[in-house]
Formats: sequence, C-alpha cells, structure tokens
Amino acid sequence: MPIRLRWLALVLPALAAGIVVCGNPKSSPVLNAAEPQAPKAADNTFEAKIKPFLNTYCNTCHNSKKHAGDVSLDVYLSEAHARKDRKMWEEIEKQIATGEMPPKGIPHPPAEERLALENYVQGELDRVDRAAKPDPGRVTARRLNRAEYSNTVRDSTGRLAGLSLT
Repeated sequence: MPIRLRWLALVLPALAAGIVVCGNPKSSPVLNAAEPQAPKAADNTFEAKIKPFLNTYCNTCHNSKKHAGDVSLDVYLSEAHARKDRKMWEEIEKQIATGEMPPKGIPHPPAEERLALENYVQGELDRVDRAAKPDPGRVTARRLNRAEYSNTVRDSTGRLAGLSLT
C-alpha cells in the first residue's frame, strides 16, 4: 500500500472523530483525544439532602458525645467520609427502611425524605461496587490428570504428549 493511502487510512478516522491531527492542539477548539476531559459537576445530594436529614433525625442521639448504640453519625462531614464506611451505611439504610429508627417518641421523617435517603444510600453503594476492583477469590493451583495434560499439550503443540510423530 502506498504511503499516502496508509496516511489517509490513519488520518480520516481521526478527522471524523474530531481529533486534531495537525497543528497545535492547545490552540484548537477541538480537544485532542489523549487529553483528559473535565470532570463532571459534583452531585451535591449529600450536602443538600442527606446531611440535613442526619442532623434533623439522627445526630441528636448518634453524635460523638452521646454515642447511642455505639454509632456516631456526626463524623460524616462529606460524601467522601461517608463512602469509607459501607457497613455502617447498609445498617443505617436498614434501620430507616424498617422504621426502627428513629425510635418511638422522636419525630419520624416524612416518607419522601426517608425514600430519598434510602435511594441515595443504595445508589452510592451500587456505584462504589461498580467502581471497585473485582476480587476473583482464592486461586487454587491444581495438577492436571493424564488426559488433561495430553489435551493441553496437543492443543498447544499440535501433537500428543509422549508420542513422537516422526
């Protein structure tokens, strides 16, 4: 294939995708594909809905001073702090969903706020699960039996193990 055709075969898909091929990519309004994209706008659901929910219905008993039930929720100052403690948030969701918390005698949240908290926690747990590196579990080494070994050698080399085809 002549050089010009090879060059066109490489350049045309890049042009179609909007990638700058020639010139200075910094001065071009089109971003180079290798440059990182700007991060998406941060979701402020934690600050706008979850933190006020915790302050209104939970932190009166579950704070650093009272520490009711060995749970302190005022340490979750931001979404980053909250993501670190998965088991606690699973338990919070369960307690709120079943109606065990807040206990009797303390005002209960409206259904919309309760559902918003449950949906937020479940969504964040799902997002953390999707972003987590998968764990394949324990890898056990095992030996091949004669038939498996022969099949492996045959598949790899095209001949049977232990047999000479010459």
